[in-house]
This record gives sequence, C-alpha cells and structure tokens, in this order.
Amino acid sequence: MSNNNNEPKSLKRRMETDEQENSSSKKSDIPRKSLLESEKTFVVRHVFKDVSEFEEGIINSNKEEGHFNVPWSIGLKRKDGHLGYYINCHQSSNLKQFCVEVNANLIAIGPAGKMHNRVLHNTFRARSSLGFGNFLEWETLVTDFLVNDSLTVEAQVRIIETSGLGKEKIRSFDETQQAVSDVMLVVRSSEFYVSRLFLAAQSTFFKAQLLGNCSGSNDPKVPLNGIDPFDFHYFLEVLHGESAIDDSTVEGVALLADMYDAQTAMRRCEEFLVEKSKKSLKKKLQMASRYRFENLKQQTLEKVQTTRDIRSIVSDSTNINDFDQSTTLELLKKSVSQF
Repeated sequence: MSNNNNEPKSLKRRMETDEQENSSSKKSDIPRKSLLESEKTFVVRHVFKDVSEFEEGIINSNKEEGHFNVPWSIGLKRKDGHLGYYINCHQSSNLKQFCVEVNANLIAIGPAGKMHNRVLHNTFRARSSLGFGNFLEWETLVTDFLVNDSLTVEAQVRIIETSGLGKEKIRSFDETQQAVSDVMLVVRSSEFYVSRLFLAAQSTFFKAQLLGNCSGSNDPKVPLNGIDPFDFHYFLEVLHGESAIDDSTVEGVALLADMYDAQTAMRRCEEFLVEKSKKSLKKKLQMASRYRFENLKQQTLEKVQTTRDIRSIVSDSTNINDFDQSTTLELLKKSVSQF
C-alpha cells in the first residue's frame, strides 16, 4: 500500500529525516556517544487539542510517562491573559524526603517551525509543578501558535540529581569498607570506597581512569562528575553481584553501565528488561534504542501486534527520535500492515 493516512505522522517524519541524513552524510570519526546520551535526559512531548476551550485557571495535563523512576507530565493553564506552562513531577505523597533537581527547556511549537521557549533550573521537593505562569501571552498563542486549535509543546529535561526515590540499598560502600579498598570515588557529596583492580576488571573506563597513565590515576581520591550518587550506588551493587536491578533502578544503572562501558552490568540490565520488567512497550523500545539492546528490541517488537499496541508507542505526540532507525522502520511496517 503506497499511501496510508492512518499511519502515525511522527513515523513518516522520522523516516523522511533519516533518508535525508543518510543521503548526505559521510562516515565520521566523532565518538559514538554524545554528552546528552551520557546524561539523564528525556523529552516529554504532547499535542493539546481544543486549546481555545481551556477554562480560566484550570490545569490541563497530558498522561503521565515515566523517566528515570519518576512519573512526568506537562501542564498548561489559561490565566489572566497568559498561557501558564509547567512540568509536573508526580511522586507519591508518602515520599516525604524526595528531591529532584532539574534543568528544563519548555517549548511551544507553532506552524512553520516557529518556537517560543523558557528555561528553568529548579528542584522538585514538596511542590509537584514548576514552570511559568506567564509563559506566553494568550493572544500571541492564538494568532501565532495554534494549528486547528491544537498546540504542540515539548519539555526537554535533564535530571541533575535525585534523592529519596530509590529502593533500599543492599551493600555499603562507605568508610566501613576503607580497610579493603584502595581508592575513594567522590560523586557530589557522596564517597564510595572501592577496589581499583575490581572496577578495572569490570569497566574499560575505570581501567583507564584508575590503572592507566592519565593524570590522577594514582590519586587515592578520584572525583566523578555529572552523575547521580544514588544511581552510582546501585551501579556498584550490580558490579558486586547484588540483585539491585528493578524497574526503579534499571534506567539509572543502564545509563552508567553504558557511560563506563561495563558490559556485565549492561547484560544484566537487558536480561531484567526482557525477563522481569513491567515497563511499557514504548519505554522498552526507547531503552533498547538508546542502549543498543538488540534482544530487548526484538522481543518487544514481537509483542506489537495490534493498532492499539502501535498507538501506545507512537502518536503525533511521540518524540520519534527516541527510537533508532531500524525500530522506526519496523513500527512503520507494522502500522501499514494493519490496514
């Protein structure tokens, strides 16, 4: 079938973009991983419909979606002649000590690529919403950004640090381990006492960092920048053979295993996602694409059987760049086969 108006538009856009990139690109020596791929970053995207019917002072939110053990959504509000735009963090009220520090770029997208954005750096504590009550004048929104009374919004989020969200820790890496350790790794204000040789055997990064000829490789105290200390604790537990992977920790552990080239930890993350995880089909395909989990990708795609399955993964609100090209192509084939 050569044309199908029921295919998700985002799938078509991704395939067209990939074809354009592939036709003009040449082989590059740039390292595979970019900075963003080694950070706790994600995108929440949604198309709000019937925007002109928003009631004054009422929050309108999309369905929650989970990223790095936190449920997120976008909230929009019409008030006092402005559009309010918020990123919502939906943590249980039972977590009295939870804390999530973020950088977020909140974007409204209009026709012909027109955009308006504001950036926030803040911390979720007791409050579940952060953003701007005067993000955009309502009149400007109506005249410059609405398409068929719909508004496309996108929140690009980078998690800087979390606390109070994880599972109970199994193993200690504090000063009680100092007698059997020869290096202290420092992640923000947390200290981890570990063995150089053990880490070097598990990770090519740590082999170079702790045993190589680079500056500071012999230092007794080594700082690690740009990572979350809670994620690093569970990552170390996995390296030491503990059962630390569950649906609340697997994203953070996989991120660090990929960053530090720790292949055993990568395999254990993929095995958990294939065999035990309750995460959605969409989330599994996102992780399979990001971390090159081929077994997970194939198993998950085999479970995509119906139009409803496809729509749960891809819609006009989906950030299709979350999927690699082969996943996008397979989803497109499945979409076409339904009609």
